[in-house]
Amino acid sequence: MRHIAFGTGGAFQNIVRAKLLPFKCAYAVDDQFQGSSFLGIPVYRPAKLEIEPRSSRLVLFTMNSLVFKSLKAKMIDQGFAADNVLYYGDILLRQFCERLVSQGIPIRPSDYEFIKKTSETFNVENQSSALGTALFLALLRDTRNTGAAVAELGIFRGGNVLLSALAATLEGD
Repeated sequence: MRHIAFGTGGAFQNIVRAKLLPFKCAYAVDDQFQGSSFLGIPVYRPAKLEIEPRSSRLVLFTMNSLVFKSLKAKMIDQGFAADNVLYYGDILLRQFCERLVSQGIPIRPSDYEFIKKTSETFNVENQSSALGTALFLALLRDTRNTGAAVAELGIFRGGNVLLSALAATLEGD
C-alpha cells in the first residue's frame, strides 16, 4: 500500500529523524513546509493529493485532536476511504508501547483508543495527541503508589488533563 504523510511538523520530523517510520513514505504534503524534501522524503503542497489514487493511505501527523478530526473529514470528502485516513498514532502505537514497556512504563493501547475516540466525539481539543495522553496516564499510574508526583507544564485549554481525569475516573481512580 502507498503511504502519504500529511503534515511535516515536529511529530513527523522527530519520527523520521529517529527512523521510526514503519512504512515507506512516498511523499509528504504540507502547506507551510519550506523546501522540497525532508531527509529524502519529497514534500509537496496538499494540492498534490488531487491526483493521488484514492486507494492510498494518508497518515495525518498532527498533535491537535481537532485538527486531526477536520483533516480526516476533508480527506474523506475528497474521496479517500475512511479506513485509509489514519492518525500517526494508529501506525506507531504498537511500536510506541513496546519501547515504553522496555523502559518500565506499561502503556495501555486501550487508553489510546479511548482518548482518541473521546477527543473526536466530544470535540476535546487535545494538544498532546492521543499518544501523549496515553503516556501521561501511564506515568500517573506508575507513580500512584510511590509517593511521587507528575506535573503537566504548558497546559493549553486543558484537553490532556481533562481526558486523563475522565479515563482515570472511569477506571475508578
